[in-house]
Amino acid sequence: MELDGTNLNLEDGDFLSYRFGRRQSSIIFTSPANLRNGTWKLVGNISLTADKEELKVFQCAGHLYRGDEYIRNLEKDEYGKFNSLSAAGYELVQIHLSKMVQ
Repeated sequence: MELDGTNLNLEDGDFLSYRFGRRQSSIIFTSPANLRNGTWKLVGNISLTADKEELKVFQCAGHLYRGDEYIRNLEKDEYGKFNSLSAAGYELVQIHLSKMVQ
């Protein structure tokens, strides 16, 4: 991965992680528009392993999803067991990526 001319060498199994408040996360939900228009460059991809497929499971406002598929309502005590849908605009994604380089 390259960010502002700095190469980040990631191996399969490595994740870029970022901190947002008290939460540490490895998943950023944002629009793919900057990938489509070339602002962000896609430098490669790998198939998801079964373990990584679980990254598609997330909760949003007390509801559990796998990708676009709705699964069920969650009990309040289950919220912390799943990744949260924390949508980020382009500028926030840029900030998180820039911090990963430092």
